[in-house]
Amino acid sequence: MKNQQRIKILNSYQDNPMVHPLTCGNNSSHQNLIPVEENGEVILKCLDCDYTQSLDDEFIKLLDKLDKVQRSMIEKYKLMIQEDNELNKMKGKLIN
Repeated sequence: MKNQQRIKILNSYQDNPMVHPLTCGNNSSHQNLIPVEENGEVILKCLDCDYTQSLDDEFIKLLDKLDKVQRSMIEKYKLMIQEDNELNKMKGKLIN
């Protein structure tokens, strides 16, 4: 996996409101960790202190799957709401 792809996956995961973000190991109230390329390797870095975290490709792949599953569920939920609204409109027309 190329570093650009790793960073894209990690950014997407960190931006997903339906998953718990990866946070600083020193202080969880710091900003969420951000992926950065350092010495040819992608690491997660805290912008509020010197905390860094390394990730292997297997863990990044797992985060990618989790992110995609959660985003898919959000889209399915939105579709269900839309279909429910359309059914309610049709019911209203039938009753009137």
